[in-house]
Amino acid sequence: MLEGKIAVTGATGFVGTALVPALLKRGNPVRALAREAARAQQIERAGASVVLGDLLNPPSLEELLDGCIAVIHMGAVADSSDPKLNHDVNVVGSRNLVAACKTKGVGRAVNISSTCAGRTLRDAYGQSKLDAEREFVGIPDFITTHLRPTMIYGHGSKEFDLFARVTGSLPRVPIPGDGSAKLRPVFLDDFIDLMLRVLDAGPTTDQTFDVAGPESVSVSEFIELLARVQGNRATALRVPAAAAIAGARLLGRLQRHPFINVDQVMAFLQDTCVDIQPVRSQLLWDPRPLEEGLAELFGDTV
Repeated sequence: MLEGKIAVTGATGFVGTALVPALLKRGNPVRALAREAARAQQIERAGASVVLGDLLNPPSLEELLDGCIAVIHMGAVADSSDPKLNHDVNVVGSRNLVAACKTKGVGRAVNISSTCAGRTLRDAYGQSKLDAEREFVGIPDFITTHLRPTMIYGHGSKEFDLFARVTGSLPRVPIPGDGSAKLRPVFLDDFIDLMLRVLDAGPTTDQTFDVAGPESVSVSEFIELLARVQGNRATALRVPAAAAIAGARLLGRLQRHPFINVDQVMAFLQDTCVDIQPVRSQLLWDPRPLEEGLAELFGDTV
């Protein structure tokens, strides 16, 4: 096990609030970056040392990294279609973090990117995640592992919880396109397990890994399965792709943090084409099947 203090950005988000206790449980002290003290109470109670700041505040990043041996970088804007906001936070923020790592002598990073970065169709968020990956390239004595997860499902995710509520209560669920696009959701607990494995693997993981569940399911099948596990019967209500994208762009102009952005719409319009064999073989990672994960979340009724 990698011993020492770990810095975490994005620590107050869906994945971060699960990762921080997992790091602490195994004996890694955690320094966690938070924009607001109120949002950090949960991880602070768990035992994390909280640093108030953000990715666009370089001094706070240097404070975050003080005494740390590695950083797990999850901080990002994920719910906006605004190109400038995505670039400023996701790209410039990553640039600032790398600079702080150099200053503080931190030579190990796990960068949580996104499947969106490798998609054929991508918008502002996906492009910013791809550009952010490039900020970590070509740095002497600095090892970065990029993880590109697909949809991460679990309670506490704003997007998944909303989708679950809709599929659990309505007979028809609006979705972009014809519902045939393939998804490969990954269970939150499995993703946490993978991040810990990456930390422990050290210099052998200076590369980029796709992260997804073990099998594909169509959007329509996912809706039916998610409805059934909640005791409902639901089918997809198809929305033309052009109309769905236009609607998401309009929401993005009207709201700073809309409930769905253009990249999320595009995820329902194209197959999730990933290869998880490298991460399975190199890190002995074994993600659970979708039905098993949903059964754990909602009870054994799948």
